[in-house]
Amino acid sequence: MSIVSVPAMLAPALGPLLGGVIVDHLSWRWLFYVNVPFCAAALLAAVLMLPRDTDRDRASRLDVLGMMLLSPGLAALVYGLSEAGNGASLTGARFLTSVIAGGVLVLAFGAHALRKGSGALIDLRLLRTRAFTTATGGFFLYGGAVFGLMILIPLFARIVRGDSALESGWLLAPMGVGAMVTMLIGGRLTDRYGARWIGSGGVAIVLAGALALTTIDASGGRSLLMGAMLVVGLGHGLIAPALMAAAYQGLPPASVPAATAGSNVLIRIGSSFGTAAAAVVLQIAIRSEIPGASGNLNDAAANHGPRTPALLTDAFTETFWWTAAVLLVALVPVLIIPRRKREPDTKTESGAPTPANA
Repeated sequence: MSIVSVPAMLAPALGPLLGGVIVDHLSWRWLFYVNVPFCAAALLAAVLMLPRDTDRDRASRLDVLGMMLLSPGLAALVYGLSEAGNGASLTGARFLTSVIAGGVLVLAFGAHALRKGSGALIDLRLLRTRAFTTATGGFFLYGGAVFGLMILIPLFARIVRGDSALESGWLLAPMGVGAMVTMLIGGRLTDRYGARWIGSGGVAIVLAGALALTTIDASGGRSLLMGAMLVVGLGHGLIAPALMAAAYQGLPPASVPAATAGSNVLIRIGSSFGTAAAAVVLQIAIRSEIPGASGNLNDAAANHGPRTPALLTDAFTETFWWTAAVLLVALVPVLIIPRRKREPDTKTESGAPTPANA
């Protein structure tokens, strides 16, 4: 888990930098165009390099109905959440329609998944397994919080500090660097001490980085922001391999594919909701700090007086406090991940079988 996660950590380090170059020197549409050759290369590699499916693999069909229920349901919920953050009335048609429709679709998926069992897009029966539920639940909450941080930092740099897109991207690069450092040892530490303590230690480190961000001010330098993101990265490098490995603890081999799909979907749902929630909390905080503001960052920065940067900074720090609170909640499921059962040694130090097992 540690080794295969290292390439993914290049994204926080290189992605924002490449994105900054594109936004500063090309049209923002190139943020989408640039993915085309990479996706084409990945598709070609999958066709040429992945092993052919066996008859057993072909027996596992995509849960089309589940996908048609869950995907639009989640999208509708996220849209309703964003509309609430934009100032839409909680009794208005846009908010109620989105939330009710999304809730109905998600509940319908739940009923469908329980009836379909292992063939569902997410096998909800896996939630009966304590290790899977606690590890995935902790990662769900943690992912929401850390992705919230990753959207807040560039927004703060662009709107409050007036940094360019590339300068904003540099602020996130230390996170990728820190994660690559600790991820190299995170797997070994998890093997030795268990996912519970390594995972909770990682969340605590990320929490320290989030708390440091609550002390920023409008005139502060970049060192605090970059230092805080480095700390977040160091914690993330411990969390990812520990919780990903813990999710499979105690599962029979036949359940691992379903657990892989389910945990990845749930983690990405948490990331999506965390990003939307951070934006909503920020918009509400802006309206609280700047009476009459729409919640739109550009409008708030352009249409108010000289104290606007300080007021916007207060809105950001308030949102960082909410992010820290979510990280604190994420500690709860991580701390109750079951201890890994050690397999009894069947050989003596010399390599010969012990009398009990001879």
